[in-house]
Amino acid sequence: MPNDIPNPDTHRNLQTREGVVAIPREQKGVPLREYFKNAELPNDLERAVVYATPSGPVVARPDPVPWNEQHNEKAQNYADQIKSLIDEKGYYSRTLDIYAKRLADDTGHDRDEMRAVIVKSFEQGYGRDPFTYLQDRRQEAGLPVRDAPSQDYGPEQ
Repeated sequence: MPNDIPNPDTHRNLQTREGVVAIPREQKGVPLREYFKNAELPNDLERAVVYATPSGPVVARPDPVPWNEQHNEKAQNYADQIKSLIDEKGYYSRTLDIYAKRLADDTGHDRDEMRAVIVKSFEQGYGRDPFTYLQDRRQEAGLPVRDAPSQDYGPEQ
């Protein structure tokens, strides 16, 4: 994952099929019902908003709470714990999901967005994403390594 993911203070980082998309926090999206004027939409999409990005429109929930320094500190703390887990046990995947859920519960932001923030904090602290760090550690130990995880979430619609 490249180090050019924008700062979560100023951007929301959302995971899509094509990778991470950054949406400026000051950008006001268009309500999904307005975007699809004559379409009948399910009730659970009532609050969804469409944001314009260079990669095309992205549907997401509105930004729930302002991002603050405490959120950054929690994300960095989780990144540090993931590094320790990789160093001590040799894995992290389920832990990253658990930490992303905790951070999402604390902030009101989407779990996938919080996962991207924790990965970004890991990259800033250790120079690479957790997957690459784990693969490097496994290779140093002479253990087999896996290919990079796929960004494919299913067939294109």
